Amino acid sequence: MASGVPCVVTDTGASREIVGETREVVARGSAEELAQGLIRMLDRDEADRRDLGRRARERVEDSFALSGIADRYAELYRDIASKGL
Repeated sequence: MASGVPCVVTDTGASREIVGETREVVARGSAEELAQGLIRMLDRDEADRRDLGRRARERVEDSFALSGIADRYAELYRDIASKGL
């Protein structure tokens, strides 16, 4: 995603939530489903794949950039400290 590439992921852990709407999600544990997901992604037209890749990159920058994560932790710590927990 950080490279601007749309993803095909298995529905394991938080994969679905991480990739959001910029992906193809398949059932875990099935090589056949993974292969079909990859084929579906490759069958999309190039403009659609580029758009998914662009949106994937934006999602990483907006949701998972280290600076943003650090800011969210700092806010959490300030909130906890203000409550005296």
